[in-house]
Amino acid sequence: MKQVIFPDGWGDHPVIPLAQLAKEILVEHPQLLFFGHGYDQLQHVQATLRTFWERFKHVWPGHEVYSLHGARLGQCIPCRIHADEGTSFRQSGIYQQSWGPILKSGSASSAHCFFYSCALAEAYKEFHAGFAAGNKTLDSITGHFVAEANDCFYNGVRGLTGQWYLVFLRLEGDLPAQAKLMHSARNFTNAPNQMCPWCLADDRDVPFGDHRNCAGWRATTSSEKPWASPSPLHLLPGGNMEQFMAKDLFHTTHVGVTRTFVASAICYLVHVGHFTPPHGAGVSVPARLKVAYSSFREHCQLVQHEMPDVKTFSRENLGWLSLAKMPETSWKGSDARLLVKWLIDYLLRPFNRDEVMEYMLTALVALDDFLRLCYEKSDRVWLDAAQCALARRLLQDFFTNYVGAAKTCHRRGQLFFNVTPKLHYLFHLEEDLAWSQSQSVWALNPACFATQMDEDYIGVVSQMSRHCHPLGAAKRTAERWLVYAWRKWQRK
Repeated sequence: MKQVIFPDGWGDHPVIPLAQLAKEILVEHPQLLFFGHGYDQLQHVQATLRTFWERFKHVWPGHEVYSLHGARLGQCIPCRIHADEGTSFRQSGIYQQSWGPILKSGSASSAHCFFYSCALAEAYKEFHAGFAAGNKTLDSITGHFVAEANDCFYNGVRGLTGQWYLVFLRLEGDLPAQAKLMHSARNFTNAPNQMCPWCLADDRDVPFGDHRNCAGWRATTSSEKPWASPSPLHLLPGGNMEQFMAKDLFHTTHVGVTRTFVASAICYLVHVGHFTPPHGAGVSVPARLKVAYSSFREHCQLVQHEMPDVKTFSRENLGWLSLAKMPETSWKGSDARLLVKWLIDYLLRPFNRDEVMEYMLTALVALDDFLRLCYEKSDRVWLDAAQCALARRLLQDFFTNYVGAAKTCHRRGQLFFNVTPKLHYLFHLEEDLAWSQSQSVWALNPACFATQMDEDYIGVVSQMSRHCHPLGAAKRTAERWLVYAWRKWQRK
């Protein structure tokens, strides 16, 4: 660990130096950066890396790695940065920054999430000046990371067989973390003004909810950079480009449009008379929601063999306090997956479905098939041409039926199926697939930068910090992570 300089002078704030940790991994635990292989399979490792960069060239043809390291792409390890906030001592926030390889050795977070630094909210919350201006404390931490990352990119890290180069291609994290670190003036909080970092969509002249091929926002993609002020991340190779911000499938679907859609689906079914309680139990909304939850819980137990985190359906946790409110939830992403499967099973039962219910069923089936394709039926990094075409078709089916349900409800004067900025961000995922399909037979899997396991890492590190004195939390948490990581890596 070392001490880094903060804007106000020297601060006893520790980081785990990127180059030192990378060298330790390359020498003692190479399988973590060699996607499960060791130096005895060096030729396979280098061939896999060259294949990755050959395919990635169609995704980002102008990246500096091709001009600087074109002759040694077999020694260039693609990496990503992750930043997010967890919960520490007495519910205080704790910022965490980590890094890791894109080609992973396993799904466990300890295999691909490597600690860089953390800071309790008290160290940075007073310096937050809005997403566009950033936060000078977090920028300072990020600035030190960027300096080390650039050294690892240009000069490399010494391994047992020579130099290896770390190439950082994406910033992962939730939308607030990305906007804050990249100093994005166009972000999800801006609607109805320009609210997308990748295009000029708004809710006025360039509607962000238009999913058609002729949508106006498509012509504005990458036309203007969203940054309002310089960020340290802009100094990374490719860091000043919009595509450096990862499009996270987990935050756009599981804890994004999926939650929004299933909340509206449940409330709509209750509104039109489904989930009728037994005779004499009343037909109020709370009574119907109780029956709906019983059906959901039973399906989870008997069919999916899992238990949901949510313990009840209510007006409060569905955000549906009146018919003048759009339903919305804050349930966990794991519950969203269970809810989709339950709703599909329910809507396939032999009763007459109205127009909105038909839209609901088709949208849910398309979404479920799309997520299964990305997470289970394909490589987690690449989709081939057939898989890419199927993924696009499933997304388009979901968009068409989501918007169809929203339009029908709007026409009836009902407030269901809110069209949110996260739905627009999902449009960009489909647009990326279309671009890759036109350029190559390979496309980046939308699940490549999904952050489910990164969220697990955030939880692990947050738990470590809860038993430290606040004044020494950053240092003690870093030390505990080193012990934790060593024990995990020794078992492999």
